[in-house]
Amino acid sequence: MRDRRKHERFRGRISAFLEHESEDGKSFSVAAEIEDISIEGCSLLFPATEEVTDSSLLTIVPCAYPYIELAKVPCTVIYDTRPTPYSSDPSVARRCGIKFGELSDMQKSQLTFIIQNCTD
Repeated sequence: MRDRRKHERFRGRISAFLEHESEDGKSFSVAAEIEDISIEGCSLLFPATEEVTDSSLLTIVPCAYPYIELAKVPCTVIYDTRPTPYSSDPSVARRCGIKFGELSDMQKSQLTFIIQNCTD
């Protein structure tokens, strides 16, 4: 199977929070882990019990560099894989593909730093 991505993906385990609003307008965030990342998006792992919406804000917090925080990155959910319906284990992770929206110059710079310093 050929990979159709335009940009190289870099593997890494980086902490992140996906913020979004529920249908009743309340904001909440989901703790997640970035599995791989590129300049155009990333894939997230998070508990199967959590929900995501199509449009969210992503905050990336690389543990090795606590003074760097890539905050409020606009993003769109491209795919969201759920565990099998027979699994009741909340520790089973879901995988979610995220496409970044328009980034400021500062966000682009921070993202480049994270990719160069926090990935394999």
